[in-house]
Amino acid sequence: MTEIHAAFDRFVAALQRDTLPARPTALLEALDGLMLDPPARAAPRPGRLRVAIVSREYPPDTAFGGMATFARHLARGLADAGHQVTVVTVGGPRFERDPIGIDVVRIAPRLRGARESVEDLMHHGRLPYARTVFCHGAAVLRQIEILERAQGRFDVLDLADHAAEGLVPALVHGGATTLRLYSPSSVLAAMRAGFTAETEDAALTLLEATLLRRCDVITAPSRELAARTRSFFALTRDVALVPNPIDTQLFHPIAAGSRPAAPGRAMHACFVGRLEERKGIRTLLAAIPLVASANPAVRFTIVGPDLLGFGAGHARTLPRDRVLFRSRVPLEELPRVYQSADLAVVPSNYDNSPYTCVEPMACGIPVVGTAVGGIPEYVADGETGCLVPPRDPTALAEAILRLAADSRLRSHMGEAARIRVERLYDHRRVTAEMERLYRAALAADAIEVSGAIDHRWSPRPTLSRSRPELGRLEVVVRAAGSPAPAVERTLTSLRDQGVEATILCEAEDVAHMPRGRLLVMSGSEGSVVRRVLSTVLADAFVVLRAGTTLRPSFADRALCLLAATGRRSVAVDGVAVFLASAALGFALADDWTWEGALQRLASEHRDDTAPPPPLAPWEPRWRADPPPSRLSHAVARVRAALWSSRLRPLRRVLRTTLAVLPHGAALAAQISARRVSDLLPSPDGVPRRPPRLTLVGVTSASARDLARDGDPDAAELWVLGEVLPAPLWPHVLCFLARTRPVGLLRLARNVPLDGLPEDYRAALTSAVVADS
Repeated sequence: MTEIHAAFDRFVAALQRDTLPARPTALLEALDGLMLDPPARAAPRPGRLRVAIVSREYPPDTAFGGMATFARHLARGLADAGHQVTVVTVGGPRFERDPIGIDVVRIAPRLRGARESVEDLMHHGRLPYARTVFCHGAAVLRQIEILERAQGRFDVLDLADHAAEGLVPALVHGGATTLRLYSPSSVLAAMRAGFTAETEDAALTLLEATLLRRCDVITAPSRELAARTRSFFALTRDVALVPNPIDTQLFHPIAAGSRPAAPGRAMHACFVGRLEERKGIRTLLAAIPLVASANPAVRFTIVGPDLLGFGAGHARTLPRDRVLFRSRVPLEELPRVYQSADLAVVPSNYDNSPYTCVEPMACGIPVVGTAVGGIPEYVADGETGCLVPPRDPTALAEAILRLAADSRLRSHMGEAARIRVERLYDHRRVTAEMERLYRAALAADAIEVSGAIDHRWSPRPTLSRSRPELGRLEVVVRAAGSPAPAVERTLTSLRDQGVEATILCEAEDVAHMPRGRLLVMSGSEGSVVRRVLSTVLADAFVVLRAGTTLRPSFADRALCLLAATGRRSVAVDGVAVFLASAALGFALADDWTWEGALQRLASEHRDDTAPPPPLAPWEPRWRADPPPSRLSHAVARVRAALWSSRLRPLRRVLRTTLAVLPHGAALAAQISARRVSDLLPSPDGVPRRPPRLTLVGVTSASARDLARDGDPDAAELWVLGEVLPAPLWPHVLCFLARTRPVGLLRLARNVPLDGLPEDYRAALTSAVVADS
């Protein structure tokens, strides 16, 4: 194995130096286990392509998952369209040609003179995964060269992303290449999505990043996977959205009247996939007893390899007469599994776009899946199935019971599912799109991605300096080991600010956490840090300890300051806020902590040459002239009633009436406030005072001239010309409109309202007054 290790190390070292690796000639010459004498083949018809699909998985020998299924349906569609297709995969070595003309070349690369293949060495723990896949890629390159000498040059190589198995052919072959995203192994490792930690994570990340930048065309089965991959690798190129194709003639609904419809017939649910944590099998096995206790007529069939013993471990807790376990089923027999079922269950903790959603939909049955990854892009919630939160056995059981009790709903969803598959995922439609992308790669032109099946991706959004009011802030609440009230306190301070909050907790804390977005983590803190920071997808993010409270308008102020300074990180009220792009490709050793990671991010992206512009003072709390605490709560209750009931038209009458009373204007402004949290006492019990009048002008003189009482210091002044550059003025006005009560905002006439969204322009027009 010395040759493999040496070749791999030289390959990685060259990439680290940003140089093209030399051809691994010594390793190629040492490899055996290839198909050395393939039969000759005539040239394809004019206008048709010769395509080599490279995939370590391909039915029936290695039909382990979506990679094999995609390769099979794509090869079938290309062959039906008249193209010459050769699949290079694992097995053999042998050559096969199926009845529709697809050549399948199976290889089992091994070092010359060795008895075991590199795959066997990996399974026996004697060769690391990354080096195994690298060696397989080198063998694929040599096999393709042998095929081309016998049959002619391939027009396109269709490669796979996982562990960069197509990197060696992509770098050395020199022809047109396309790359299919399944799920980069380095992204899955960063997510800890049910995979054990790799010892060569850094090398895998480098190899996969190089492959992504080398191929002519990249395709993805879901928008979520495309966005996640672009974010993780800081990729700035286009990714074409090409959904998973399916043979709608092989996967079809059962003939009408073939399924028994007796009133007492048991409802049958099926699960197809590997019995592993990422596929959500633990959630399903926990939900089955809940379903059985509520509806004894429901039966389950679980199909898939149980390498980790999940089925055996839960056998005692499951009703034996209602659950049937089956091992792996060949692709051609899967339609019978779905046709005999009434619904399919896909409880994955993460999946980019599983075929276990498309296959049952093609067979005319609804899907109960989880709202993670690309599943929501395939399963239309309420139309072709039901979506539930991941790792929630109760929600999963409730959805199954709902469909079990309503046969008409199941039938309606099944019909809609079949129509959706025929319209979007038929393999002939997807194949035509792939042919267009192949020809674009051959022409080396810019790929124009258009139409319902395609989507042109832009890089992960960075906060817009011209329209930062459209930015999104994501908050990660570190709740591991924290009591639920502390988490709820933090979420309450975020609830009205338009942010996305993710609760980061341990598995044993899940039941005690508030309902919301939960991220269940295990392992060392360094692994958690890397996973979260490398997959943040909002425009900006902040990490908080449970119990931390943020004042109203924290999110608006953070986005405003980030856009104003142009920095990658800023401090708002002592809390560090980062642009999400600052965390791209973030890699840490396991001994790093959150504090160290955030400090490192802040120091790496600090720009001392561009000091922040002076923003208006921001008082920690309103303490002067505080109204009684009970009055604040009473006002809050009145406001809530007026905003959420049929009494809403009385607001104007109440505001007019209060205006003639002492201090009535302040109460009217509070009742019209946009957030209840602005009205309640602060967390330390000190009540807030009504906000001051806010005066806005382009110059200091115009702002001060608006002060009617002759005391500008009693008002809050915003001087746009001294606070932010002109392109950011629209955001400042939106920021003020969101954070200042109606009636206490005054704008000079020279304040520009151009560029504002229509709703903000309408809201601020009444605040414009004549210059004194």
